[in-house]
Amino acid sequence: DTITYKNKKEVIYMPKIIILTGAGISVESGLETFQDNPTIRQKLDREYANENWDEYSTWYKDWSENIMKAEPNKYHYLISDLKHTYKNKLLVATTNIDRLHMKTGFGETIYELHGSVCFFYSSVDDITLYGDLPNEEYFDFCNAVYKALCWNKKEEVYFISIGSSKETSTIASFLQDCMFLERNCYNFD
Repeated sequence: DTITYKNKKEVIYMPKIIILTGAGISVESGLETFQDNPTIRQKLDREYANENWDEYSTWYKDWSENIMKAEPNKYHYLISDLKHTYKNKLLVATTNIDRLHMKTGFGETIYELHGSVCFFYSSVDDITLYGDLPNEEYFDFCNAVYKALCWNKKEEVYFISIGSSKETSTIASFLQDCMFLERNCYNFD
């Protein structure tokens, strides 16, 4: 079986390993998680940005410059190496917007479920914020995960979460589904 991804314009085989990374993977790169600094989540909210554009714009510029300076750490490189080794057997996504996976030379084959930090914008409408509808990559990734977990019953499929809190709705949903489907699932938060 193959899956066609509209966004990636490629066809890949059913993945055997699915890795989802969250904010915890980027801590070693000097970036704070929302749990470390709850102000980040508050400021990345659509309502806040609309109501406080000048303050928001100044904060976002400083925050995104800090992200731009961050460098991938050994975990980002490890996952990139795995992708090059396992190619079509590995499906990787991140809930991070920091683009650190991309800086490893990962290529466009990673799903950025919450988009990525926007360095050039003229209004709040140019930026993806909390409260916005999920992007198309999010739905494509979810579709691929469920196909791998449900259709591929004869083969082992591994779902691995790295640096994501089990409290996050995306990871909680996948972990629950993996357990229900009696799939191998691992969470390293």
